[in-house]
Amino acid sequence: FGERERSSGIGDLVLSPGFLLYENGNSGTYISFMENISMPTGNWSEGRALRGGPNLGLHYWYLQHQLAFAQTLMKGKISLDMNINYYQRFKEPRLDVRAGDSFEVEGILGYGITDKLRVGVYADYWTDVRDTKIDGAKIDDSKRKFFGIGPSLSYGTDKWSVNFRFVPDVVSENGPKGYQ
Repeated sequence: FGERERSSGIGDLVLSPGFLLYENGNSGTYISFMENISMPTGNWSEGRALRGGPNLGLHYWYLQHQLAFAQTLMKGKISLDMNINYYQRFKEPRLDVRAGDSFEVEGILGYGITDKLRVGVYADYWTDVRDTKIDGAKIDDSKRKFFGIGPSLSYGTDKWSVNFRFVPDVVSENGPKGYQ
């Protein structure tokens, strides 16, 4: 089973300087675009990285470009929420590693039991669009790919909401297989 390690503290900070929103309450259609910048501020150790141990920070910058879509039907009883994300990664300076950029589609098809309580099905598909590079050399067959699907339960008010989901990985290539 190997050694157990723990990390605690604050992870990388994410700045979201750009946000565009289209909203049409009559049709129940909402579209947004968000730009996120992840800054390598979290606790990171070269030794933990080399051992495969837990680091709270990634030790590199990345951009997340996100297009989100939501549609409600039947007076809000049925909902579809979907995000399309592209993660653009930059080189990790100390170990000279550049993880491959990634494309992700995630979504929830939900049903409103009450105005505040929803149940649904969550799915997530992720694939790297290029291999990882170490010291400038491409690592063949290093692209990660996974797909997970499972139940979702959410409760929310006008001011806050919480979502619980159990999502086992159905497909996992070049990465850990487990639950989200």
